[in-house]
Amino acid sequence: MILPKQHQQPAKPADGVHSRSGPQYWKSLDELAETAEFREWVEREFPAGASEIEGVNRRHFLKIMAASFAFAGAGMAGCRRPEQHILPYSQQPENAVPGVPVYFSTSIPSARDNIPLVVETHQNRPTKIEGNPAYSPYGGSTNLHAQASILDLYDPDRAARSKKGSKELSHAQVEEWIDAVAEKFRPTQGQGLAILAEGSTSPSRERILKALKKRFPRCLWSEYEPALSDNGEIASERLFGKRLRASYDLKKAAKILSLDADFLNSGPGHLQHARDFADRRRLRKTGDLEGMNRLYMAESHYSITGGMADHRLRLPAGQVPALAALVAAELLENLGREASLAALLRRKAADLEIDPHWVKECVADLLQHKGDAVVIAGADQPVEVHQLAYFANNLLSAHGETVDYLESPEKVGISLQDLAEAIDGGRVETLLILGGNPVYNAPGDIGWSDLQGNVGEVIRFGYYEDETSALSHGHIAANHYLESWSDGRTSDGTLVPVQPMILPLFDGFQETVLLALLAGLDEIDPYELVRETFDEITGDDKSDRSFERFLSDGYLKNSGFPRASVAADVGALQKDVAQMNLPSGQFSGDNLEVRILPDSKLLDGRYSNNGWLQECPDPMTKLTWDNVLSVSPQLARELGWEPATPRSPVSRFLKLAEVSAKRMNDFQMGRQIAPVGRLTINGTTIEGPVHVQPGLADYTVFLTTGYGREKSGRVGDKVGFNVFPVIGSNDGGIISGARLELTGTTHNLANTQEHWSMEGRAIIREANAEDFHNDPHFVEKLGMESHSPPVMGSAKEESLQTQVTTQPR
Repeated sequence: MILPKQHQQPAKPADGVHSRSGPQYWKSLDELAETAEFREWVEREFPAGASEIEGVNRRHFLKIMAASFAFAGAGMAGCRRPEQHILPYSQQPENAVPGVPVYFSTSIPSARDNIPLVVETHQNRPTKIEGNPAYSPYGGSTNLHAQASILDLYDPDRAARSKKGSKELSHAQVEEWIDAVAEKFRPTQGQGLAILAEGSTSPSRERILKALKKRFPRCLWSEYEPALSDNGEIASERLFGKRLRASYDLKKAAKILSLDADFLNSGPGHLQHARDFADRRRLRKTGDLEGMNRLYMAESHYSITGGMADHRLRLPAGQVPALAALVAAELLENLGREASLAALLRRKAADLEIDPHWVKECVADLLQHKGDAVVIAGADQPVEVHQLAYFANNLLSAHGETVDYLESPEKVGISLQDLAEAIDGGRVETLLILGGNPVYNAPGDIGWSDLQGNVGEVIRFGYYEDETSALSHGHIAANHYLESWSDGRTSDGTLVPVQPMILPLFDGFQETVLLALLAGLDEIDPYELVRETFDEITGDDKSDRSFERFLSDGYLKNSGFPRASVAADVGALQKDVAQMNLPSGQFSGDNLEVRILPDSKLLDGRYSNNGWLQECPDPMTKLTWDNVLSVSPQLARELGWEPATPRSPVSRFLKLAEVSAKRMNDFQMGRQIAPVGRLTINGTTIEGPVHVQPGLADYTVFLTTGYGREKSGRVGDKVGFNVFPVIGSNDGGIISGARLELTGTTHNLANTQEHWSMEGRAIIREANAEDFHNDPHFVEKLGMESHSPPVMGSAKEESLQTQVTTQPR
């Protein structure tokens, strides 16, 4: 994370030296205050202890290398071609040339957005993952979870065998077990049987589920994803009369207002959003200045999207509903529409204390670009915020331009809370858990561990033997997606395949096979299940050519969700607004807001045993191997946090009083010495290290999930602290009324924020649109580059192709 320093008045330049300096940037609070410790740190090219591999520095070398050793083939003699019978060959097989990679298309499954991939294989072993460039919306891009997922394939800690109690089961014995469950509940039509599954986009699973419900109509089906919310779809039903999914086209968006939505870094379709957003800011010539977009952002924490904002408003997440009401009211007043609704919205948000000029200028800018402006609401925000955001888009004529509403499959099943009530009421005799890890990541107020212990038979299907497996009566090992046949859909509904690169390394199962067994289907082969679904969707009559083309391309053209025509019901909205509770109260040191989001690397904990992701720095805090209680400098000051190391008495950029007001993170030889804080929410307390994070709302504490695992594997066990116990069933990641106090102890954090000084070279060189219009080559006249010889010598002005082909390295 890089933040701008205060603008300085540049010294008078010497003759012949360009006078423009641009804004100064800093990468940590210590650098901003120019402490003696920071100067000493950056002057050491190789600080003492940097090469050590013991202790907290690298969190144990073997932890990090556990998957890498397996990846290299240690102990993985089971890697083999996906053939039914493997025999030594006397003639070279097609497409199998030693040393020459073979590429296959697939996709990584998720609850809302399968990302199309191309997997590189060597001698029939997957070795590298990239995005599929044939799918143009994502343009061949991928995310870190897809990149790191190949290490999970070779993870030696994954479940290798299915078990019932302590007895290992063969593949046939697992099938017999599932058949016995089906026979047990046949007479009752499934009454007493419950299934808890992760979210999925797979049409094959959807098709099999229909057959399962037909066989067992009284069976309970529930889906739970701790990182997902249906608030947007609920809002569309209230405003438009049907459940729809918003799809944003940021290529057309000149002005964007984000209401606590980190749309560039997370959520369904974020890869496309990031590409489209960046494309509107890419300057190839001065004429492109007119097409640049502008982003307004209101958020409580500091996100990737917030860092890209042109105008950012620090605002507690709990006050975003009131801000959304003010934006809608301002739009109505400027358009001369529904005066009574505008007045009602203003009354509802009357207690919100923000600069009204920010709202007025933002709305005026949006209206000047009516038709190519858009408002995006954060997924965790309440239904009311989504409803008002959709209404604002309606007023901005955004539908069909910058936003479409898609007719996605209806949500099936009951909520986790409803399932918990059924278990508590004794209505569940057998519980089948498909993926997920509810013992670890279910909301704390449900008390899932105790509930699961009250079920007579719990069958767990999962990739790891984790916390949920430990409280189950049996565990069925799951295959990796690179060992599986399945299908799924991207965020816009495009059908994509999931096809195996390798035969299963262990004797595991696929989710669709277990469901097909339970549903009593004649066909349980996963390939045939996918093929039947494809034929049903396309209306194909077993055409091998079209299915092979689908597998080869990695997606099915023109298979996305249909666009819906919508009309806002203003009368219904006015009735809803009259009943809305739009909190805009003020927070303080005794009444803190807590903002909880999935970790950028570990998500909800499913990647906690991936050493590469544990080692990857957080994009904002630059922390590795830990989660923290992030607080603002203002809150740190009120907590009384005083770093132990002496601080510089003077600063070139800040007055002495300003330096003393800053509460800096305490770095000693590259380690961050963090105070431990005790956070109490609704009577539940957790403890964790406190990190000072610029950019947060003053009285917001920001936390991430995914840490504090008790049974993850040799990499992820007991790393960080568990946040889920303080999350309530209806909190949605935004909680108020918390208290935070320091315990008096400290915790060492691995923080890479101050690593690798630029030695005087500018990290960022910046100018505004007017500067670029007057001088497109302004970069060459800023900082060190304004007076140092060009790196490329005489070829500096040549094309990139000429430079890389003619210049010596």
